[in-house]
Amino acid sequence: MVINFKITHAEVPDAVREYALKKLKKIERLLGEEGAHTVCDIELSLSAPRHSGPVHYAEVNLHTPKKLYRATAEEESFEAALDEVKDELFKELSRDRGKRREEERKGGAQAKKMLRGEE
Repeated sequence: MVINFKITHAEVPDAVREYALKKLKKIERLLGEEGAHTVCDIELSLSAPRHSGPVHYAEVNLHTPKKLYRATAEEESFEAALDEVKDELFKELSRDRGKRREEERKGGAQAKKMLRGEE
């Protein structure tokens, strides 16, 4: 997986970059074979200057050969925003992975019926 960082309106320490890479390794496992052909764009920035509330913004675009997955979060820290983004991507990837498996099973069941001569 190719990972690109874009940082705007902020200086992000290397520890946050390492944290992002660590979180994305868990996502990469879900991708399986598609992981080698995936491009991940991570954008970290500070929102409009406010005195309180969430100001750290994280956005991740995951370009797989079949689909684009996108997640955004705005939290009190970059780490919290990255955690939320990772959870959102994990849900999307898990759901799509389940749908693909279900379609494969249905296709296999239909092929089995055709071989038996039931249809």
